[in-house]
Amino acid sequence: VFLKEMYEKVFWKVNIFVTTNQSTYNLPLEKGFYDYLIIDEASQNDLASIIPLMYRCKKIIVIWDPHQLQNITKLTEEN
Repeated sequence: VFLKEMYEKVFWKVNIFVTTNQSTYNLPLEKGFYDYLIIDEASQNDLASIIPLMYRCKKIIVIWDPHQLQNITKLTEEN
């Protein structure tokens, strides 16, 4: 509840928010609410936690390079 109240007070006073996927569950779930979503370390994000963020944004920028590590939540047959 505190996060939501704080968000409502500062939203119109700042131009950018930096957060993790898991920290956005309390933010408004409105389609196109944000202009941009920038996903850094794309291979470290799982699709299930990014979908709600994608829904909230008008445009998405994904930053990825072939030298990043694979997502640590990946399961294999050995697990």
